[in-house]
Amino acid sequence: MESGKESGLDFALLDHRFRRILLINFGGIGDEILFFPVIEDLRRHYPDARISVVVEPRCKSIMEQNYFIDEVFCFDIKHRRHPGDLLELLGILRNEAPDLLISSGGSPLVACLLFLSGAPVRVGYATPRFQFLLTHPVALNKEQYAARMYHDLLNPLGFPNKNPVPGIYLPHSVRHWVDEWLKNKGVTEPYILIHPGVSLLSKQKQLIKSWALEKWEALIRQLLQEGRTVILAGGPDDAEELAYLTSHLEDPRLLSIYGQTRDMYQLGGFIQRAGVMICVDSAPMHLGVGLNVPLVAIFGPTDETKLLPPEAENIRVIHAGTSCRPCLWAVRQTTCEALTCLQDIQVAQVYQAVSELLAREAERAAEKALEKSKN
Repeated sequence: MESGKESGLDFALLDHRFRRILLINFGGIGDEILFFPVIEDLRRHYPDARISVVVEPRCKSIMEQNYFIDEVFCFDIKHRRHPGDLLELLGILRNEAPDLLISSGGSPLVACLLFLSGAPVRVGYATPRFQFLLTHPVALNKEQYAARMYHDLLNPLGFPNKNPVPGIYLPHSVRHWVDEWLKNKGVTEPYILIHPGVSLLSKQKQLIKSWALEKWEALIRQLLQEGRTVILAGGPDDAEELAYLTSHLEDPRLLSIYGQTRDMYQLGGFIQRAGVMICVDSAPMHLGVGLNVPLVAIFGPTDETKLLPPEAENIRVIHAGTSCRPCLWAVRQTTCEALTCLQDIQVAQVYQAVSELLAREAERAAEKALEKSKN
């Protein structure tokens, strides 16, 4: 039998009732969604604790609407690395005076920051130089689903070792607004929601993960010819892609919610009602996972095993058989110019996956209707 130290558990913490918990998780919206299981499990285990988070400004909205969180602090870690700026971040940590401080950062400086905060219990990933400044260093295993990687930070607290999947809970007002929008547009049957874009930051950093617009056009045209309703989704970063598709496709069954959703939760309302969602590796993909909708995810240079839950029955991953993928983050920091991994993905592959999921959902609906008629 493993000792507490060897298994990563500190049995002195198992029954400790923390009152003030502060979490630090810098990254994009997708990273925050993948971090949601950590927040939810802490709230369920410590229902009376004050739980605060520190995130980047771009993630403020999605975190403020997570009702497991009491307060959201923002710090622009990407543009504020001067020692004076970091003193401001340290001020946030010290003012919160947490009795439990958890950070997902992998930099050796994270341990120093947590130590200077004065928090009595400091949990973070073990780093070569300064892990002794953490009261509970946790081994960093990047070779797994990212939500599981984040959830490992709860190991010292004795939380069950599970396979976490983000859960997103939409406010009733959002669901009602989406229902009214669909009603006004005359949409009654399950539709296919397509989010073809990626963030502007990804484009600027040469992290190309998007599929060719000509292939999106061909896929949508085939779906429309079948009589399917298709809704295009995207934000300001996706203006070019959506303008291309709407100008090349004219059909009353093709609708767009571009410019009509204020935040990720309103987008989530449309995702939740979809029969199938189709997208690339992006923040909306993680939103679809969190809402448990049938999902077709197109992957090029990134690794789906680290970004999607394993063995999910309602997710279909589409990728090319190129031997050089996945490469992004593993062997490259930017995508190559050839992008064979994306160019070799055929419309027929995506269409088949969509058809399979629609048939699966139709079969499940028929089974539910039959069961209901027997009662």
